[in-house]
Amino acid sequence: MSDNFFYNAYLNFLRLDRSTNDNLEQIIGYFDVEKKIWYNGWAIYSIDNKYDNHKKSKELLIYALNLENDLTAFSEPEKQIIKSIVCSSKIFITDDIENIENADEILNYSIQLQIILSIICYLTKAKKFRTYYINNMFIFKIQL
Repeated sequence: MSDNFFYNAYLNFLRLDRSTNDNLEQIIGYFDVEKKIWYNGWAIYSIDNKYDNHKKSKELLIYALNLENDLTAFSEPEKQIIKSIVCSSKIFITDDIENIENADEILNYSIQLQIILSIICYLTKAKKFRTYYINNMFIFKIQL
């Protein structure tokens, strides 16, 4: 898996079902258009304690923190990239993204978001992916 990890992650991301109108449950992250900051889902406090819709994001964080113990899964550079993306609560996006409110278009303008989402969706084994736009924020959800 190590030789083609990033290539496989990106191909997997391109193949994800995005046509669904279902309300997908697991939030993997947020993107603030105004501040150009990606927030990993585990870093956002959930007011509703009845159902944890950030559970998969938190599990991915624990996995990434313990990645050093897994000697065979990834090469050292891959481990470092995965840890830097998954363990960072916020990532500044430098792509030129201005005045985009269409949830289906955001990924056409940011290769950085594509890379982040490709890795997260691949590691979580997501089957469906959807982007929602609410109050100047893009919300990224998956279904397993």
